[in-house]
Amino acid sequence: MLHVPIGANSFGAFTPYSSIRPTAAMGVSVTPGTTGYGLWTQIFSALAFDAYGIFICINSGSSNNTSRRGVFNIGIDLAGGTSYTIAISDLLSQSPTYIAESSGQWYYFPLFIPAGATIAAQGWSISGTAQRVMAWVMQKPPNPSVIRKGSFVETFGVTAPEATAQTQGTTTKSSWLQIGTTTNKLWWWQVAAEGTSSDTSFSAATIHVDVAVGDGTNFDSIIVDFPIRVGSGTESYSSLPVTVGCEFPVPAGSGIYIRSWTSGTSPETGGTAFAVYGLGG
Repeated sequence: MLHVPIGANSFGAFTPYSSIRPTAAMGVSVTPGTTGYGLWTQIFSALAFDAYGIFICINSGSSNNTSRRGVFNIGIDLAGGTSYTIAISDLLSQSPTYIAESSGQWYYFPLFIPAGATIAAQGWSISGTAQRVMAWVMQKPPNPSVIRKGSFVETFGVTAPEATAQTQGTTTKSSWLQIGTTTNKLWWWQVAAEGTSSDTSFSAATIHVDVAVGDGTNFDSIIVDFPIRVGSGTESYSSLPVTVGCEFPVPAGSGIYIRSWTSGTSPETGGTAFAVYGLGG
């Protein structure tokens, strides 16, 4: 018999938000506020086991010739689901339906969430239209002591509900743009994008974005050519779940930079708005 060893990051169980058949609007319906964050909407109640990571998919947040850019928070309540603490802030959400293009805006965080916790989402967008938030939590690893897990997430480039705009390069990558400075030591990274306030009609394209730590002159790459899909007609941005996130140690007080280029013949109107997320602990 072939022996298949258990990997250090294997999990014996995972919990999806639901077991329903895949649909265009997949996940719990969360109605964002228009002048601030809306009410919390529960995704999970009282986790049965400790979770060592969470996949998040935000979908059904776009419309033809309309800007529905916005941000969503993920909150955790350790007892009862009545008072949430923000665990992950300002996930970009201008996304297609679950059955279109890349199925939405995807995120993964190796964030530890203890058994018994309740998980919820709240949003803030310029349209106030309900969107869908779906999640899976990774549980029951065979060797919990070797699982690397974090305890907090820093968000860069977002002044809710807007992210930081950059004009993409076409034949060459754009110049580096600083998007923030780390407060803590961080080691897990990902990036997301959505439209700008001046852009209501997108051109179909794929954008590649780089993330680096630097000082304005010297740069050390964290993420290189991360692919983000721009949907025409749907006016949406999306990413694939298999590409989200990477490990890279960055000290506190470090500058975080982005640059990008597009397959399109010209950049999106006003550029593309980016956010970067770093996990630590």
